[in-house]
Amino acid sequence: MQFRVDEQVVHLNHGVGRIAGIVTNAFAKAEPQQYYEVVLDQSTVWVPVAGTGVPELRALTPRRDLERYRAILRARPTDLVADHRQRRLDLLKQLKSGTFDSLCMVVRDLTARARVKPLNELDSLTLRQAHANLSREWSAADGLTLAEAARHIEALLLEGQTAAPSSPA
Repeated sequence: MQFRVDEQVVHLNHGVGRIAGIVTNAFAKAEPQQYYEVVLDQSTVWVPVAGTGVPELRALTPRRDLERYRAILRARPTDLVADHRQRRLDLLKQLKSGTFDSLCMVVRDLTARARVKPLNELDSLTLRQAHANLSREWSAADGLTLAEAARHIEALLLEGQTAAPSSPA
């Protein structure tokens, strides 16, 4: 996928950023190639224009699609497996897909689990990071401040609370 300078994008590991330019560079003594220079909140990353393998960048979620994601956040959470190692692998696999819907589902499911059973340290970290990334992208897509987006997401999760699983799985 080709992106334009000044276009907002989502880096799968770093979140929402803006294409500042397309530069030619040679990192680690490799052959020079073109990179998107992506400026994030507190850093800059360079992503090869000619992607090899899994794409690191995707387009920002369009505002018109947010209603579908509201429904995901309100929906009945998926019960997560009890085994913490398998749960961690499952969550990381889901997040690695890099889609906005997978981010919504991880936040929804871990939030529901936290309501019935305290999260372990890794689950808590995963939830904090996923929620922060979800809030940043929602903010950018819907034209809200970060605080407004976080409150909106929390309200949607509360709406779905009545559909939460009854056991901590």
